[in-house]
Amino acid sequence: MRAGKWCGVGRRGFLRRLGLLGIVVVGGRTCLEAMGFIAAQSWGAGREELNQTVAASCTIDDCLSDSEFSTLKALTDIVIPADEAGPGAIEIKVAERLKENLISGGSARQHYQDGLRAIDELAKSRHGKRFAAMERSMQTGLFGLVEESRHMLWADDAPETVIGKVRRKLASLYYRRVVGISDPVLVLFDQVIRDTAEIYYGMPEAWPSLGYSGPPFPFGYAGRRTACGSLSDGSL
Repeated sequence: MRAGKWCGVGRRGFLRRLGLLGIVVVGGRTCLEAMGFIAAQSWGAGREELNQTVAASCTIDDCLSDSEFSTLKALTDIVIPADEAGPGAIEIKVAERLKENLISGGSARQHYQDGLRAIDELAKSRHGKRFAAMERSMQTGLFGLVEESRHMLWADDAPETVIGKVRRKLASLYYRRVVGISDPVLVLFDQVIRDTAEIYYGMPEAWPSLGYSGPPFPFGYAGRRTACGSLSDGSL
């Protein structure tokens, strides 16, 4: 099996990957804007809950440990690094905003707690270090390996031939038992890409990298007559 690779993705490569997860960029704007995300300028506004079993909020101390948070921060940096087009997830403090959401009772909290521990265990089993402590090349290589395993383990299409089924079974054994990929790692992979994209491209600092100057008339339509007959001053 060849090792996965996330190296040299860049901003455009990341946007292409979003298409695989159902997050589309059209004409320089993400579908998040169409969902009213950018207009709301709040990650939690109207966002569908992913796991209804976790409802209780946590505190700053017990939501994510320091080591878990450092792993989360490193993951967001791998997903959207800074480049010549603009700041990355680190500069826009995506991890900090994500943690705030988890503290306030975000339903994805269990996904993160389980997944961050699992990816650190995977990193230590393969490289002897926690994910955040590894060199950048190791981080991107491991992240790419998880991406590769996801395509094999969670493939949408079922093999039709006997040979295809055997190959799928062998791939499952390889990634699960040899590589050490677990379901919490795969869940975290999808979750952190989606959430990093939603937070990052919901921030005005990131819009120039998409060639987007912001929503038209963000403060209303100045000069338009209101229902009471007076002219609007542009405020909502």
